[in-house]
Parts: sequence; C-alpha cells; structure tokens
Amino acid sequence: MEVAKIGLSQAVDASNRAYRLLIWLGDLIDAEKTDVGDARRVLASPEGAASFLRRHAASLPNDLKPSDEESEHLTANVLGSYLSVSFDLFDEPPDVGVPDPVCGPGCPWCWHVSKGPHLKTKKVSRADKRRADAASRQALSDLLKEVDVSAEEEGVERLLRERREEAAIIAYAQSLINRVLGHHSGPTALALWRRFAWREGSPRRDFRFDVETVKRARASIINDLTASSGSEPSSSHSGS
Repeated sequence: MEVAKIGLSQAVDASNRAYRLLIWLGDLIDAEKTDVGDARRVLASPEGAASFLRRHAASLPNDLKPSDEESEHLTANVLGSYLSVSFDLFDEPPDVGVPDPVCGPGCPWCWHVSKGPHLKTKKVSRADKRRADAASRQALSDLLKEVDVSAEEEGVERLLRERREEAAIIAYAQSLINRVLGHHSGPTALALWRRFAWREGSPRRDFRFDVETVKRARASIINDLTASSGSEPSSSHSGS
C-alpha cells in the first residue's frame, strides 16, 4: 500500500500504537507465551509486522488494533523497524542483578541474579551520534528556509549547540514521518531521541512526544533566530 503524504499527528499516532504493540509482544515473550523466532519475524521487517497484524486482528487488545488499512500499514512500518532502529532481541536474555524487594538496592547482600528481558535498547555508537548531529543540522537549515530567515554557518552551529534538544526534536519528527512511510535511518533516530527524552542516561518518565512538543521546539528556535537576525519570520512557520 502506498501512502503519498501524512502529517505529524498521523505519524505520532502510528508510532505510539506500534510501541504499545512492542511492549505487549515483549511481555508475551518474557512470559513464554510466544516464540522469540516468531517475534523476531514481526519486529524485523514491515512485511512481517503487517502479516502479524492481519493474522491476529481478532485477538489483539482493542486499544492496539489499527483503525483501518492505512493505519495498519503505517503502524507496521514502525513495528517492523524496531530491530533496526532501537532494540535488540535476545534468544537467551543476559543475567541481571535484582535487589531484594524488602531490603532494596542499598543492601549489598540481598541482590540475586535473574534473567533480564529479551528486548533491550540498542547502544548508540559514535557514528550514530555523528549522524544525529547531521540530521539536527539539516533540520535547522530546513527550518531557516521555511521561515525565510538567513543565518551564517556560525549562527547555525551556535543554534546546534545552544538549542541541541530542540533541534533534535525537529529532526526526530521528520525521521518519524519518514519511518512511518517505510524509510528509516537506523539507530540515528534513537540517538536523536536520547537527546531530549532521556536525562542522565535514563528515560524521562514524564516525557511525552507529541505534536505540541514539536511546535514548542520550532517556536523556541524561530524566536532565537529572529531575535539574533532582527528580521520577522515568514508566516509559514505557524504549522508543524
């Protein structure tokens, strides 16, 4: 199925549904209610994910079911890219240390070894970070053209340093649209995500990525651009 163009809200909706399906599938694997090999076929390609969604349409939890054929297609593109973009799936999960529920993690004597989850977030490489820098730089350049504000290369680099989080949000939004359409950039998206959705090496529990998040990031950068250049932005910047 071909989808000519989608908006960010559609991409976010498909991505959120795919993530909930990923967690649901991961729980089934950990509970040994589904085979790791079957799960890998679902998460390794959009075709495998689409086949899974069609075969199990009747048994999926109601809140995880795509609403129509287009929604199914977009969701499958995200679900079937997880092993390329953000997660590794282990046949035999590695051992992890688990603290005693009574003593807690502060007691050095009461930890025990347990099997970790089959799904684990990928490690981000230096190359992934460099590609995330390039994606953020491109996002800033595209935004400059969109709002018709000129800036020297030094100004773009300053923004890249000072508005690193906002630039990553805008770059991630574009990568998400591409991913939902079936074109992903591998772990570069994960490197971008960690720049705004993580703090000090851990996910921000209160963070939610949505259209308003992107609008705020765009507005912040546009205000910075216009303040430094002394020019008024084009009216084309109002939407995301």
